Amino acid sequence: MIVEHVDLVPTILESLAIPIPGSCQGTSFLSLIFDQKRDKPNIAYSETYYPRRHFGWSDLKTYYSENWKYIQAPTEELYDLSQDRSETRNLASLRSQEKEMLKGRVQEFIKVMECLPRMERYDAAIEEAEKFLKAYPSDYTLLKKLASLYYAQKRYDQALDLLKTALQVDETDSEVLRLIVEISISLREFESSRIRVERALQINPRINNAYFLLGQIESASGNPQKAIDLFMEELVRNPQNSQAAFYLGEGLRLAGDFSAVILYYRKTIELDPEFNLPYFIIAKYLAMDNVQIPEAIRLCEQGISIEPKNQYTLLGYSLLLQIYSQLGDSEKVAFYIFQARKLQALLNYRKADLR
Repeated sequence: MIVEHVDLVPTILESLAIPIPGSCQGTSFLSLIFDQKRDKPNIAYSETYYPRRHFGWSDLKTYYSENWKYIQAPTEELYDLSQDRSETRNLASLRSQEKEMLKGRVQEFIKVMECLPRMERYDAAIEEAEKFLKAYPSDYTLLKKLASLYYAQKRYDQALDLLKTALQVDETDSEVLRLIVEISISLREFESSRIRVERALQINPRINNAYFLLGQIESASGNPQKAIDLFMEELVRNPQNSQAAFYLGEGLRLAGDFSAVILYYRKTIELDPEFNLPYFIIAKYLAMDNVQIPEAIRLCEQGISIEPKNQYTLLGYSLLLQIYSQLGDSEKVAFYIFQARKLQALLNYRKADLR
């Protein structure tokens, strides 16, 4: 039987004969101790973004189902725990049917998770985070999460207060530094954030994302060449940084150096295929060359298929409208006009709902 961390609290409560609140996540596994069955699917999901955020590697997602354990990573892993509890034999290449089944379940699980911030229900997410922070005022993860939610709502002062508290625990946390830099750019307070990032580099010269953050500061400060150099330095140190690749492409584009622009946008897609904007930027360049129209269409169609659809998706529809207008395909033009209007209405509804 598979159990999860969220099952611990209800198990402890039941063992103490304390009623389990309806809001409590997980289910008690006390019955398993007495060899009884539990009415819960024998599955579990876990994920970590620590390797990506701190070392520039990949995030890891794991799905357990009965005796199988599947790990979604650059090199996929599959283990039969009934025969191999120590996970010494990777069966991903030998049991492709089971691997693809579990991979599909991971993707479906991620798609349907009730993640309030991803749904842009920031007020509800903040309300939940504040409840937890009252109970655990020194919880480092909660401090960062609530700060990011305040930032999303442009409540910068509240976000900064929490981030400064978090920095007292770890001055080199790249996620905290990223939020501080983004807030300082919004407030045009560049020097204080530059000092914090440089201080973090003094403590740990190998800190992930530091040169990218400094590049953002220089770009916002009106120093484009310094920014380009810093984004390049970040990519040298961390070739997996998709943001550095994208911003480097943007910097070169604004500087008029078009020879390498598409290279870095394609690099961004390779590193982060779920970020739709670079698909459309490359397509726009290719659409200028009548020979590369099919490739431009392919990229636009890839970009607009990415969920959730957003303001950038409208750019993809706009490009397809232009291309098919030039090709004289009135049926496609009508189709993408309809899609664009439907998406714009949805985006307007989301904005109104947030107010």
